[in-house]
Amino acid sequence: MATITLKYDAKNPLIKSILNSAILAGATVEEKEASPYNKEFVKKIRRSEKQPGVKIDLDNLWK
Repeated sequence: MATITLKYDAKNPLIKSILNSAILAGATVEEKEASPYNKEFVKKIRRSEKQPGVKIDLDNLWK
């Protein structure tokens, strides 16, 4: 069995119909969504959102 990797726009109706036809023909489809974000960086941001913040008065910001 061969493996084929495709990069496509999931919103395209023609591609959806082609993939559905392939599934009906017996093909196995494995979807992976590529993220442009670094997973470690996203985890760090999510952790920081849960931490209590410090409120600074804007009038005293430059003093």
